[in-house]
Amino acid sequence: MNKLAHIKGILFDLDGVLYVGSKRIDGAIEAINSIRNLAIKCRFITNTSTLSRESLKQKLDTLGFNIMPEEIISAPQA
Repeated sequence: MNKLAHIKGILFDLDGVLYVGSKRIDGAIEAINSIRNLAIKCRFITNTSTLSRESLKQKLDTLGFNIMPEEIISAPQA
């Protein structure tokens, strides 16, 4: 039995959890992929107000993440 079956979604903070500055945290991509493979929804949050959602998407792309803009929730949106 999957111990995570009752979980409907996971929120990931961006800076400090998936990356620090311009350096990806080791294992972050693999962790996200493992969770997605379990059909658990992921959303990515940040209190950064200086970057637009599109700028965050570009940064995440550069770091090797496959995250869609609609999965990102930033301070200006909230």
